[in-house]
Amino acid sequence: MRLPCAELALLVAAGACTPVAAAPLKLVPLERSAEKPANVRVLFSVESPDGSTPELAADRFDVREDGTPVPRKDLNLLNPDLRWSVRTVLLLDLGGHPAPDELGLMASAATSFFERLGTLGKVAVYSYDGEPVPHLWARAALTTAEAKAAIGGIVDYRPQDTSTDLHGALVAGVSALNLAVQRQSSGGARLGELIVIARSPDRAARSPVAEVKRALAGAQLDVRLHTIWLGAGAAEKQVAELAESSSEVAAPAELAPALARIGDAVERRGKSLYFLSYCSGARAGEHTLTIDFGGDRPRAEDAPPRLSYRFSAEGFGAGCDASIPLSLLRAEQAYDPE
Repeated sequence: MRLPCAELALLVAAGACTPVAAAPLKLVPLERSAEKPANVRVLFSVESPDGSTPELAADRFDVREDGTPVPRKDLNLLNPDLRWSVRTVLLLDLGGHPAPDELGLMASAATSFFERLGTLGKVAVYSYDGEPVPHLWARAALTTAEAKAAIGGIVDYRPQDTSTDLHGALVAGVSALNLAVQRQSSGGARLGELIVIARSPDRAARSPVAEVKRALAGAQLDVRLHTIWLGAGAAEKQVAELAESSSEVAAPAELAPALARIGDAVERRGKSLYFLSYCSGARAGEHTLTIDFGGDRPRAEDAPPRLSYRFSAEGFGAGCDASIPLSLLRAEQAYDPE
């Protein structure tokens, strides 16, 4: 029986998926491991510059160990839907003196975002102003109805400190994502989305941009930063300083569709993952696994020739099973940052 690529398993033995138009792609390694008895596993994503989610059959990949092709009967390749494992923190700028209609638009956009992705992934909604600690409005464990009621309180919010601690909020957002990973006992992928709706640049000056960059670089999961700047003045200074995965300027009335576009990207990310598992024939020494596109699949200009993983086979032996445990594809503990 042929399995659809969007289903849990895309086995090597299964047939090809629906053909896709050729486009430059990148292989991005996310997690790698080599464990006794002889298991080698890699979680990677396939990224397309146009933002699409390519569905590639297993035979479109060229898998080799030390340059020798790994027999297809010895490996397993899955394309699971891991949207549920993407952890997202949404930060809302409530500093200064936001107009009532701005508060309403932000509350409405945040609610729609939670309703859409909160049932698929894990979304927590915070706001920040001049206070040193962001305010939590909706944690990931809430139901959609509970989150809607909680986020609705934003329309009546009046900050005690009207400054804007944007950089501090970003650092706190990364900390919340790190905490989520620590509380996730196993399963899924270590993917994080940090989204900020900013109305002005950082004015509190508690944390320099360098601290934000260090937090992102040192995160315990692969974090993508997205910014929506409400008004060109807010973005003028900041865009050049922060390395966002996406950034756009939007009028308050355009906030909902702008946030929906980020939601599209979050969903695509959770569906673009591949999990490779195989039993190595090596029994000692250092070895290199490479994964590349087979056939004439074009490669993105800035992509390396292949995905490679150097591993040690010391102590490897018989008894390896290349199947991928379901425990690696599903969570065993809920994510609920406080």
